[in-house]
Amino acid sequence: MSVTRQKFEKCFQKTVPVAFGFLESKFGFTLTRKTVWEYVGESPYLRIRVMSDTGQLIIVSFTPKKYSLNSAQMPSEIGLGIIIPCLYPSVGYNSRFCRNIKDFELEINKSAELLNRYCIPFLNGDFSDWEKVEACAKKVVQEWRIQSEMRIKNAPTQEENRIRKIRARAEEAFHAKDYVQAIDLYESIEKVLSELEIKKLDYMKHANNL
Repeated sequence: MSVTRQKFEKCFQKTVPVAFGFLESKFGFTLTRKTVWEYVGESPYLRIRVMSDTGQLIIVSFTPKKYSLNSAQMPSEIGLGIIIPCLYPSVGYNSRFCRNIKDFELEINKSAELLNRYCIPFLNGDFSDWEKVEACAKKVVQEWRIQSEMRIKNAPTQEENRIRKIRARAEEAFHAKDYVQAIDLYESIEKVLSELEIKKLDYMKHANNL
């Protein structure tokens, strides 16, 4: 393990129990460290996970014990990053990737403060707004799937990548006046040449008496 990762690990284990200690003192939770990068708070109503999957990103998620998500395809937990923007749009919340220990500690404390300020009904076992949160979570998942499908759909194919690389090599050879190589490269993709590329090919052939 790198020295940097060890520092983040030490910061996580030192800061989380203090920052999230209000769960025990105010709301009767039991806060337990489950792994190096995970603490779990348990109450009769709610399970809260505080974790860091990379050691530099804080994730706080909820699982109500007496409520379940409407769809089997939905995640079993809903994160603070969905709950707060859903219920308090003007507040907003995005967990950010932290590049140093100071920012990492600030991010842990910020997550705890937001939880303590905006999620009190849930912490007390009042889930009257949970259906709204579920709907927000479902929308986020649907939007993520649409965006993923669009990225896959718009991603260049292997053939497109091959042509792009050949074009770049041909252009480089043309400017270096290596016309023999440039001609070979352009002719290998002759069917998809642009009007300008066709003119370049004709020029090079004429220059080389081909």
